[in-house]
Amino acid sequence: MLGDAADEAILREAGVEHAAQLAAVLPSDAANVFVTLTATGANRRLVVIARAEDPNSESKLRRSGAAHVILPAAIGAHRIATLI
Repeated sequence: MLGDAADEAILREAGVEHAAQLAAVLPSDAANVFVTLTATGANRRLVVIARAEDPNSESKLRRSGAAHVILPAAIGAHRIATLI
């Protein structure tokens, strides 16, 4: 399927109403917040796993409905620190 993940019609066509989980992994934190809001608006039971670059975006993603927020840069930095 090809389309804008922030478009509610596309999410519905993809079956978001019946989905158990959704991964919001776009390169923009703002886009991931918007996708999360749109998807959870269509399916209140949906478990969203979202990616964020800016640690300040974590609370926004959680408020928009993300159950889990992954910060790849923070994970990488932590991993590097444990190797030093």
